[in-house]
Parts: sequence; C-alpha cells; structure tokens
Amino acid sequence: MKINDCGQGGPFFAAVDHVGQPLLFRTDADQRLHLMRFSVERGWRRVCLSTALQASGSLRVACADVRQMGDGRIVLAVSTIDREGQHRLHVACGLPCGLDDEGWLAAMRGAQQAVLPEGTQVSRLDFGPLQAGAPPLLLVTGQCEGEERHWYLNAAAAFVPARALRTPDGMDGAAGYAVGCFRLPGLWALCPRGCEGLRFSSFPEAFGWKVEVQYAGLPADAASFRLAAGVVPNVPDLFAAGDRIVVYRGGNGVPQLVSETSDARLLWAAQDSCAEHLAWADAEQALWMVSRPKRGAWGAPRMLTRERAVLASAPDGGVNAFSVGGKWLQFGVDGQPLAAHAASVPL
Repeated sequence: MKINDCGQGGPFFAAVDHVGQPLLFRTDADQRLHLMRFSVERGWRRVCLSTALQASGSLRVACADVRQMGDGRIVLAVSTIDREGQHRLHVACGLPCGLDDEGWLAAMRGAQQAVLPEGTQVSRLDFGPLQAGAPPLLLVTGQCEGEERHWYLNAAAAFVPARALRTPDGMDGAAGYAVGCFRLPGLWALCPRGCEGLRFSSFPEAFGWKVEVQYAGLPADAASFRLAAGVVPNVPDLFAAGDRIVVYRGGNGVPQLVSETSDARLLWAAQDSCAEHLAWADAEQALWMVSRPKRGAWGAPRMLTRERAVLASAPDGGVNAFSVGGKWLQFGVDGQPLAAHAASVPL
C-alpha cells in the first residue's frame, strides 16, 4: 500500500521481506528515496536508494510506486528529476524481497529507464493488480506539451517505449482509471455520472481479440474502486464503494456485500491462505479496515488510526500498519489489534 502525497515526507510504501519483517520505502525532506528494513536482532536499518541513481544524474524523487507480488517479489517505479529539470522513469520488476543493503542498491543501479516522450514531467505512477500469468502494467501520468497525458507500459519490459493511453468511447473524463489484465491487458474506468458506470475495455490487440466487461449492480453513488489479485488466474477481484462496499469475484458479475459503510475511498486489499482484508479512508482521512477469515464472513469495520498510514501483509494472515507519524501497529487475522506488538518507527 502507498501514500503518494501525504504532506509529511512524500511517497510512503510498505511491504514485507522473506521472513515476514517490514520493508518501508519513503522519501525524506530532500526528496531522496530511503528503504528501512527491520530485524529482531538489529532493529531498524536505513539505506538511501537514491545514491544508486546519482550516476544517471538523478537527484530528486518526483513520484514513485512500490508493490508486492503474491510470491513476495517487489516491483518498483521511481520518477526522478536531474540537474537540468528532466524527468527520468526507473523501473525494476521481480526483485527478491530478501535482498540485503548492497543487493537493493545494485537493483536500483540495474533498474531499466522507461522510454517516454521527450520533455514529459511525470506526476503519478500506478501499478495495476499483480496477478500470476499477467504482465505487470504501470500507468504513468504526466505533463507533456502543456497537457496532462497518460501512458502505460509493461514493467517487465520497460525498455519498450510506453504507449499513449487512448480511452475507448464513453470512458473519457472518468473519475478513476486503472490498468491491468482481465484475460487481456486493458483499462478500467469509473464514470459515476454517466451511463457507462464501471467498465473494463481491453487494449487493441493484433489478432482482433477483445474483452469488454460492464459491472452491473454498482453501489449507489459509486466513487471508488480497487483491484486485487483473486483466485481466478488473470482475472482480478474488484471492490467498489459508494453507499456500501461490494466485491466482484473474478468474472462473476453479481456483487457480494462487504460492508454497509458509505463514502469510503478504497486504498488497499490483500488476502492469503489465512485471511482477507480491505482498507479505506473516510471523509476525515481516518483509516478503516474490514477482515474476513478464510472461508468466513466479513466482520465489522474497525478504525485503525486517525493518522494517514500504509498497510502491508504480515505472516499468518495478519496486517502491519505504519502511520506517517511513526507508529507501528499490528493486527490479527480477524482485524483485532495485537496490543503487545505496538511499536514505533524512526522515520
């Protein structure tokens, strides 16, 4: 999970390493990207990943996205600004989560530079759902020739020039976009005020194959959706929020109720062999979560913190929460807090 513009240090991301301990990626006041790793024996350790990018002339981080695959591997995209004000997009895919400090620095030095139109100023990066058997797609938003534009690329082959995102008919001006795969690579768009509602449309394909999906039965006033890897290969689950929160499982067009909560801005979803969790922010930016033990029912929503925070999966179906103020909270399979594990992070 990430915070892109939290106002307290910039981009902030959480993941977990090969033994279940936290990995935190965060930029400092100088817009340099740091990785913080935790171990029981040594506590928190910090390494500046931006130092590995200095050879390319990159100085400041403009924006970033970091996600973790189901098997633990990391995908990372960082847009930096060099001395002349030019933006460079660095992409690394499939990084082992158990790297040591030198391994992370080497991974950053070896990151591919994506090919964007000359003069592009990148303002936002968003990976699509990371699914087995599907390419890890990255949505790039930026300014080019005085206009906001969007591109997409395969993070596993970032050396291939990014493609301009061309929205199909009826999907222009959507409240939210996401790229990913529903059997074929394509685009999700939420148009709450139009007749299109929430829709997936695959990108043009060389052999003329096409996938179109319309999500019926959306909650009233739907304004947020979140994609998550599910049990159907190459078809994600989709959570949608409006006057309630529902989930569409794989290709099932009938939504299932998750919570009666209204006005939620969906932020994070995760599941493993033990549990499933969904988190959102309310109107005051407080962070909430609802949990479901494997083969069980969704429980009651629980407020985790009033501070902005990021989440990451923990071993055995648990959840780690890290606030921008430096609090580290842990929650169990049922979403209940594990008071004995409350701690702090030297951000």
